Amino acid sequence: ANGSYNNAYITRGKDSYVSDYGYGGGFFFEKMFNNTLGIHSNLTFNIINIVMQIDDGTGSKIDYAVKNYMIQVPMLLNISLNTSSFSFSFLLGPTFYYIIQSEMYAKDAAATGVPEGDLLRYMQYFQVGGSAGVQFKFRVGMFTDFFIGGVGEFYFTKLVKEKDDSFSNLYSIRTFAGISFRTNIFPTRPKVE
Repeated sequence: ANGSYNNAYITRGKDSYVSDYGYGGGFFFEKMFNNTLGIHSNLTFNIINIVMQIDDGTGSKIDYAVKNYMIQVPMLLNISLNTSSFSFSFLLGPTFYYIIQSEMYAKDAAATGVPEGDLLRYMQYFQVGGSAGVQFKFRVGMFTDFFIGGVGEFYFTKLVKEKDDSFSNLYSIRTFAGISFRTNIFPTRPKVE
């Protein structure tokens, strides 16, 4: 499971964009090559929300909620410090989002569940970004660990398809937690005699 706090940094006239929540879930994978170095990845389905405040032409702003349905796959380097029952990891590397669907709702009418528009045709639905964060892992059983962590993400790909010089990039702070099942998550070096 994971949760996120998302925003899009977009400069377009008098319009503004406000952070909102996100959530999702999926499968996490990790392969340690030795006691300190490995790869951390996941395949998750996420729903992220952004609030657009659009100028209505009279000086007032109308709030629209944008809901994006996405698949995320990061490929992160895992630099780990381990004990027999605890692991602390630094995570760093590229991450990829594929936006499946993007809906816009008037913020006040979002409870009706009826979208006012499909925004996918205006978006770059394949996003490439960078991630950095930390992970804490606690051994809770012979072959199971509880993990919790967080990463900051910034996407280099423009979110909005525009031919002008506007800056439209997605960024988020994402937290995650779950249970992992392992065969040898804390490898040890062989004893030298």
